[in-house]
Amino acid sequence: MLVHRRSVFLVGGYDPKTPAAFFERLAKELNRSATAWGFSSTLSPVSVSANGEIGSITIDTIGPGWQAETSFNFLVLDSIVHKDFSKPLPVRLLKYRKKEKIIWRNGWIKKKGRG
Repeated sequence: MLVHRRSVFLVGGYDPKTPAAFFERLAKELNRSATAWGFSSTLSPVSVSANGEIGSITIDTIGPGWQAETSFNFLVLDSIVHKDFSKPLPVRLLKYRKKEKIIWRNGWIKKKGRG
């Protein structure tokens, strides 16, 4: 049997989510995939770091002729997101627009688009 071990480090998006909420959604989607692709997974309880900024689980997955153990770590950006959300919307939009202009001026998007 082929056995894989891997670690996943996910930096949360600009969407305030607790580790419990994130991993609940992950479990739901993993179950949907398992049904579609014929594998089974078990998830450990969610472990949260003392400062609340990292949520972790272990996912054990078994499929026909293979097995995977995944250490999954979710970096919570809620403190940054909430700090930004506390600013008035016009202030945030102006800041985003300025950053977008800098990105375009520097050609970053064009460079990434050429791949």
